[in-house]
Amino acid sequence: MQAMKTLLHRWGQRWMTFLSERASAIIAVEAVITVLLAVYAVTHLGVNGDNMRLLSPDLPFQRDASAFQEHFPSLDEAILVVVDGETPEAARSAAEVLSERLREIPERSSSVTLPGGEPFFERNGLLFLEVENLEDLSDGLARMQPVIAELTRDGSIANLSRLVRMAVDESGNDSERLAPIFDQLSDATGRVYGEYPIAVSWESLMLRNSAIDMAARQVLVVWPVLEIDALLPAGPAMEAIRGIVEDDQLDARRGVQVRITGNPALNHEEMWGIGVDVGVSGIVSFFLVALVLRMAFRSGRMVGAAAAALLTGLIWTAAIAAALVGQLNLISIAFGVLFIGLGVDFSIHLGLHVLEEMRRGADPVSALLVSTEQVGGSLLLCTLTTAIGFYAFVPTDYLGVAELGLISG
Repeated sequence: MQAMKTLLHRWGQRWMTFLSERASAIIAVEAVITVLLAVYAVTHLGVNGDNMRLLSPDLPFQRDASAFQEHFPSLDEAILVVVDGETPEAARSAAEVLSERLREIPERSSSVTLPGGEPFFERNGLLFLEVENLEDLSDGLARMQPVIAELTRDGSIANLSRLVRMAVDESGNDSERLAPIFDQLSDATGRVYGEYPIAVSWESLMLRNSAIDMAARQVLVVWPVLEIDALLPAGPAMEAIRGIVEDDQLDARRGVQVRITGNPALNHEEMWGIGVDVGVSGIVSFFLVALVLRMAFRSGRMVGAAAAALLTGLIWTAAIAAALVGQLNLISIAFGVLFIGLGVDFSIHLGLHVLEEMRRGADPVSALLVSTEQVGGSLLLCTLTTAIGFYAFVPTDYLGVAELGLISG
């Protein structure tokens, strides 16, 4: 053990002497290399925002899921646009507008589907009903036929009021069945004087209690064109959807509400939150570390040296991550904050010993050599054990943790 300690001290002193004698040249070369590595990291280090890829694709259930999706495509890569309307007509109209507009921008969506809204179902939807339900629907439409014909002939408010009056007179004691009609007409009449008037849903009135589902919600399935290497791959497609909603006023003014969900949208929101959190915490951590160093060293040059070493190491680590991994994921993106917190420890230990020797009268080079003899071996062993601790994450099938261990190590 003593022999290893002596060897480490001797090696550390030789290394520090070598650096001290060529300080200017080494700093210049290191600065050039750091700039080149920064450019490499920026141009080659991507971000994988898909949380479905945090596990190894070689796991049995992942292989089974991949084989299943080849034969039965899933909606994992699809954005789901949920359109809620105050009436079924409003929801369907807004969904059709969205569908048509999105098909006009193929660079943002490769495919758009409105389940149940295709021409096939428009023509043949009734064929999916049970015979009994179809007969009930036919009977109901037959009863409503005179009203439909009369409103088609004259759709004025006066004619509508006359038909309602006739219905009340003919209903006798069975006027409760007219309550839904009165409710909708009353609500529409009152809302005319409000900010957002609504239309009466004749589909709901005429097909109430029938076998046809008159849901006031439509779900649009959009397969976006994802920018895989971007931090927010689904961002452009989502912005396109929101742009259409704003341009066509698909909001409360038209009695609709449009929301976006689906795996790409959830990943987008998650990556946005993580990016903001990591960015803010990284910047705050760096400045707090600089403040602590200032309080500890009381030397601007030492603080500058420690901060420069920290930034240099961070850039080199990012470049290594680009070369070994290629993409950061939802977990490994946190390596920057880890690096700042753990990497500065070495500067603190060495810097405080150097300052202590200099306060005793030693010149900077001598202080470096003595400090290296005192703590150099310990710092080297600490470096190795910390790296080994991170590398212990590598064998796991959880790729998010494995890549974090590789990069941080």
